[in-house]
Amino acid sequence: MEASSVWPNGRPTVGDAAERSREITSRDIELFTEISGDRSPIHYDPEVAAATSFGGIVVQGGITTAILNAVVAEDLPGPGTVFLNVDWNYRAPGAARRRDQWSCRSRGGSHG
Repeated sequence: MEASSVWPNGRPTVGDAAERSREITSRDIELFTEISGDRSPIHYDPEVAAATSFGGIVVQGGITTAILNAVVAEDLPGPGTVFLNVDWNYRAPGAARRRDQWSCRSRGGSHG
């Protein structure tokens, strides 16, 4: 099988990068809750969330992970990609109604 049929964007190389930007809405949080069952008040209750060290509504980590998944599945390297291992590093919680940017960079590894 040709690499071009597996990776339409071309085989990834070390240092390749891709990114996506999106504003997470309260509807996104509601939809993720339907799937995950994560009903922590920090995701929904403005008073509870404001009283935390984060100071406001925090987006579920699974939403962030899903967007990073889209970066890999759609952009780097794109269609044909299957996750075998991931290592997420959250530097800060995501906030609702704020435009955030997610990025990935190819660091190398092995493949069969």
